[in-house]
Amino acid sequence: MRSSNGSTRISPRYPSWAISGIGGTIGSFSEIAIAIAAAVTEQSAASQEIARNVQEASAGVTEVNTHMTSVSSAAENTGGAADKMLVSIRGMVKQSDTLKQHVENFLTRLKAA
Repeated sequence: MRSSNGSTRISPRYPSWAISGIGGTIGSFSEIAIAIAAAVTEQSAASQEIARNVQEASAGVTEVNTHMTSVSSAAENTGGAADKMLVSIRGMVKQSDTLKQHVENFLTRLKAA
């Protein structure tokens, strides 16, 4: 209730202990609100840290993916080179067999002569 001079006065029908109790309850609510705000701030910081970690992990996965693509390409190139070398070696073996046969024929004719 307001008095004629504009100040708030306590109604005589509410004991001072009740008003003090209400003030204490309001103080408790204020402490709880501050604790909740601090917890929300802490949770927000933790969420931001998780988001940063996820972003870093994603960048790492992208980098690994890029390296895997390079390794795969190099393996394909190496496989292709190995295939070409195998074809060349087979050709050389054939030529070696042919040369051996010619040398044997030459030596046989030389001995017969």
